[in-house]
This record gives sequence, C-alpha cells and structure tokens, in this order.
Amino acid sequence: MDFVGSKGVSQLTRGIAVLIFIKNTKVASVDVIRAQVLPGMSKRSVQRYLTNLEGIGLVRRIGYVNTGYRYYLSGMAKELFEVKA
Repeated sequence: MDFVGSKGVSQLTRGIAVLIFIKNTKVASVDVIRAQVLPGMSKRSVQRYLTNLEGIGLVRRIGYVNTGYRYYLSGMAKELFEVKA
C-alpha cells in the first residue's frame, strides 16, 4: 500500500538531500544548492523549495534581495541532525 505516493517520496528525498547539503556546507545559496543538489530544477523552483523548507521551520534565510540569500539549518533541523552549536 502506497501511503505517500512516489511524488511525495521524491519531494521528501530532495528535502533531506537539501538539508544534508546545507548542514555540510559553509555557504548555501540558491545557485550553489541548485548546482550541487537539484541540478534538474529551475532556479525559481529551487527558491520555492527553500521557501517551503523555511515555512515549515527547517531552514532559516539570511540576506537581502539585492545581495542574495544564504540558507542555514534552523534550530529544529539542527536537533534532527544532532548538530552542535
């Protein structure tokens, strides 16, 4: 029985991959995440994806529209990954 559906599993897998990448990199921008984790997605799709992760409290965004944003794990995501500090 498929409770989640293949689309849901695919989104979850991408979300976990993005979170792991953010955890393991010093600078996680949309362009870097797109190049390293989600190369098949448009820049706008990656931005929406990160906005959703931010909306559910797993990432936080720092920066400005004109200088670009950097993404970091939120406190909740750090707890999930047992990240210190």
